Amino acid sequence: MGESKEKTVLGVIERPEDKELFVNIKKMLETFKMGHTSIQIHSFILNDVEYPTEWGKFSQAKMELLSRYERIVDAHYEIKETEIKRDISLRDAATGLHLESKLLELEAEKLTLRLASLKAGLKILLREAGEFYSVYIKYPKFHDLTPQQEYDLEAEQWARKAANNPLVFEERYGEKFLEQAWGKDEYNKFKEYRKSKVGLLPREIITLKESPKPKATPLPICPTVGQLDDERRGK
Repeated sequence: MGESKEKTVLGVIERPEDKELFVNIKKMLETFKMGHTSIQIHSFILNDVEYPTEWGKFSQAKMELLSRYERIVDAHYEIKETEIKRDISLRDAATGLHLESKLLELEAEKLTLRLASLKAGLKILLREAGEFYSVYIKYPKFHDLTPQQEYDLEAEQWARKAANNPLVFEERYGEKFLEQAWGKDEYNKFKEYRKSKVGLLPREIITLKESPKPKATPLPICPTVGQLDDERRGK
């Protein structure tokens, strides 16, 4: 936050203790680091439960990189657009009437602050992108795979992820998926264990009978234009 902005805000704050509070908050924000830290990225976003395989972490890192790439591009154009708007406000302020110039100068000040915020956000995106890119380059063995190799690695990732949350996957996606992921024998072993230790799933308890189908109500037959004309004539 620049000195001009600080003076503007402090000018509308009346109590001295509130002005001091504002200055202290400003100093704190100058050293406050936004965005995900390295620990958050590697331990929580790319965690071992949801991404238990190297391929899983590699694939998710690519998705995260795509997201940050798109946001970096958007930030680039927003910064350029904001710079142009600020320069237009400064130009018009120099040639306008007194009160109009003051408003334009204020608008230029706001845009300048917006630029600082956008550039700070861009730094965060680039830092996060660097963390995810480090995961990408860590696994060069995944950079040039055949479609079949990718399929096999993804199948392993989902099988191991399901093993980390078997109750969730069984409840949400059904036994057919787990039979495909683990094999029928392995799933049946889990199913027997689950029934003995956890119990039945709601869908294993509830049996819905086929409800009687409602009788269709015949639609009224609309009279033709000719019949309406005959009624008007008293026929």
